[in-house]
Amino acid sequence: MEKGTTTLKRELKNSHSFDEYRKRNAQDMHYPPLADYLTQQLHARGLHVGEVLQNAVMERTYGTKLLRGTRPFTERDKVLALALSIGLSPEETDTALKYGRFAPLSPRGRDAAVLFALEQHYSVMQLNDLLEAQGWELLHT
Repeated sequence: MEKGTTTLKRELKNSHSFDEYRKRNAQDMHYPPLADYLTQQLHARGLHVGEVLQNAVMERTYGTKLLRGTRPFTERDKVLALALSIGLSPEETDTALKYGRFAPLSPRGRDAAVLFALEQHYSVMQLNDLLEAQGWELLHT
């Protein structure tokens, strides 16, 4: 079972040797690849890559490379578009963002609209309409 951040911090604080800490927690020291997590979520919902990419308004070749892990995720908005398209919850989306080394969603500003869209199961296009109505930058897909 994966140890949480609080547990790891406590163990690190109480460790006398970093090497000992690292060995004891090797399996919890790294996040799984973002592509693997998103693909797992996609398949768990019975979705197909093509439909997810189309709903994410993402070019198929580019999106397929992202989901195969042959192209790195360099933009947070790409993760958000795929999260909406797959139907991830806000918590699952934060997990995806964490695995991609991106900031978690905040209930302020533009992120508040993204959180609302995730809760309401909006499409990428619906989120972009909401963002535009608020005068915020659209999701870059």
